[in-house]
Amino acid sequence: MPKIIENEIEFDFKHETVMKYDETNHHKSCKGSDKKGVDFLYKVGSNLLLIEVKDYNTNISKKTNTEIKKITKDRENSLDREKETPYKAISSNIEQKFNDTLLNLFSSTLHKNNKTELKEFLTQIEKITLILIIDLPYELQGELDNIETKLNQKLKKIKCIFNIDFLILNSKSELNSLKMNRVLPKEKKKKKSNSNL
Repeated sequence: MPKIIENEIEFDFKHETVMKYDETNHHKSCKGSDKKGVDFLYKVGSNLLLIEVKDYNTNISKKTNTEIKKITKDRENSLDREKETPYKAISSNIEQKFNDTLLNLFSSTLHKNNKTELKEFLTQIEKITLILIIDLPYELQGELDNIETKLNQKLKKIKCIFNIDFLILNSKSELNSLKMNRVLPKEKKKKKSNSNL
């Protein structure tokens, strides 16, 4: 069964119908727009899972200074509890990813030339499950309920239109059709010297 690593989390999908959606041609087709997409599409029977991964617990000890600055800035912008409306950035970002992905998926059924890449994900769907997998730094883990509440408020509109469930999990969670495991980052290979040439 497919195993895919996203950030530092390895996903073990029990079913073959899985796709790294944000890397597909269909998602990338609107360059220059502010269109966002989830990380994975995963079909389990008649249930279509849209999975977004937010890993704010990344091990930065082996990262470059540039990578550390990017990770730190993303954490500060998304998880800033000091703002008047805490977690607004992350909830708006997740809402847009789910909304844009759903719009893109269902608009693709109108275009015959776009169906091939997504066809197996769009047939016989009875239910859609939006899944946010979020690993928070230790000091923020108590805030998970607040993030979930804010996201449920944001997702009311799509829940009204589609038969949708929303789950918020972390990398230690297990579903019948999906297992996750935190993996250690691989060390960067050192360049070989030219002395052997």
